[in-house]
Amino acid sequence: MATLISNYITVSIFGLEPALGFSVTSGVPLEYFPVLLMVGVIMGLCGVLFCRMIFAFKKFFEWLKCSRFLKLALTFVTVAVIGYDSQLLLGGGNDLVGQLAFQSHGVLLLGGIVLGKILLTTFCYGSGAQGGIFLPMLVIGASAGAFCEAVLSSIGIISPDFVPQFVICAMGGMLAAAMRTPILAILLVLEMTNSFSNIYAIGIVTLVAYLVADLLKEPPIYDSLLQAMSGQSNLEAVQTFFQTKVPVVANYTDVQLQDLALPEGTLIVSIRRNGTYIVPLGDVKLEPGDELQVSCERGRLKAAKDFFQSNL
Repeated sequence: MATLISNYITVSIFGLEPALGFSVTSGVPLEYFPVLLMVGVIMGLCGVLFCRMIFAFKKFFEWLKCSRFLKLALTFVTVAVIGYDSQLLLGGGNDLVGQLAFQSHGVLLLGGIVLGKILLTTFCYGSGAQGGIFLPMLVIGASAGAFCEAVLSSIGIISPDFVPQFVICAMGGMLAAAMRTPILAILLVLEMTNSFSNIYAIGIVTLVAYLVADLLKEPPIYDSLLQAMSGQSNLEAVQTFFQTKVPVVANYTDVQLQDLALPEGTLIVSIRRNGTYIVPLGDVKLEPGDELQVSCERGRLKAAKDFFQSNL
C-alpha cells in the first residue's frame, strides 16, 4: 500500500518520471512463457557469477601484499585503460539502460557489455574502491536481457519488438538472484520503470532466477558483504532463535539438560512451565507442555527443530 500511494504522489502531484527515465506499456505475450523461463535461468546464473566474482577479487586483492594506495592505483589504471576504448562500461550506467531498451545493438556488443560490466564492477568493488553495486547490477541485468532477446530474435524464436520487455525482466531477475529478495526485486523494477503491465513477465523471470540461485546455494550478496565486514568466519554460525513446545510423548523428558544430546550449537535459553519461567540449569528436566526458547546456529535451524518435534 505504501508503494502504491508513494507512486501516485510522485507521479500525479510532483510530476516525476520513473527513475530510469522510461516505461514499457505493452506486455510480453503468453506464448513466450518458455522463453521467460530460460531467461530466468540465465539471470540466476549471472547473479551467482556476479556474487562469486566479487569475493574472488576481494581475495585477490587481499593476496596482493601492497599498500591500499597501490591497490587503488592498479584499479584506476585498469579502469582507465579499459574505459579509454569502452566508454559504455564506465559509470553507473543508468543512461545505458535506456539505450539498451530502445536502440538496436549487435549480439557481440551486448555480450561484451555483459561480461565487461561484470568484470569491471567486481574488480573495482573487490579492490576496496568507493562505489556501489546496485545500479551496476541493474545494468548487467538490462544488458543480459537485451543480449538474450537479440540472440533469440536472430534465430527466429521471438519477435525483435520486445527488447524493452526483456530488459526490465532481466533486471528483476538479476536483483533477485544476487539479493535473494524476489518480491522486492519485482517492486523495484516496476517502480523504476513504471511498467506495471509487465508484472507477469517480470515475476516469472525473477522467481526462476531466485530459485536458480537458491539451488546453487548462493547467499544474499549484502548479507555476505556484511559478514565479511564484521569478520565472521562463517555465515552459518550466526545465531537465530525459535520457540517450540515439548510434545506429550518425547524420549528426552526424563533426561537432565546437561545430558541432553542437543544438535551442535543449540542451546535452550528459557523454559516456561505453567506460566512460570524456569532457569535452564544443568539438572533441570523437561516436561510435556514446556514452552522453550531455543538458540541455534542458522545453518542448523532445521536440525534443532527436528530434534524437539521428531524425537519421539
